[in-house]
Amino acid sequence: MKRLSIGLPAIALVMTIALSGAAFTTAPATPANNSNTIAKPRYSSIHVPFVKEKFTYVYYWFWYSDDSYNDYETLNMEVWEMGQYYYPGYEIDTNPMGGTLIEEGYMNPNQPHIAYPAAYLYVHF
Repeated sequence: MKRLSIGLPAIALVMTIALSGAAFTTAPATPANNSNTIAKPRYSSIHVPFVKEKFTYVYYWFWYSDDSYNDYETLNMEVWEMGQYYYPGYEIDTNPMGGTLIEEGYMNPNQPHIAYPAAYLYVHF
């Protein structure tokens, strides 16, 4: 039996990529290459459009003071929970400037922690 040459699988690969639409496509229309396109401002002064995320990270939240487990939530839900139940009336965010660290968000629930926190929450009194 004769062995296949490298050329035949290479041609098959090129044909597969070419026919799938993943290659050999034209550039998207931009003001630089299309005279019919009108450039619009990215943000208007009244409304900033909501950009939906393709995925959301969910963290294991631990209190900073004693490293005890709090819950398993997204960053936005944890900010809302801290502001609603634990620190009402105070600003809760991830900005450390002038804030007091209250929680650390980890990607895994291991204790002792095997990695640094991926998110921090601060309260601003």
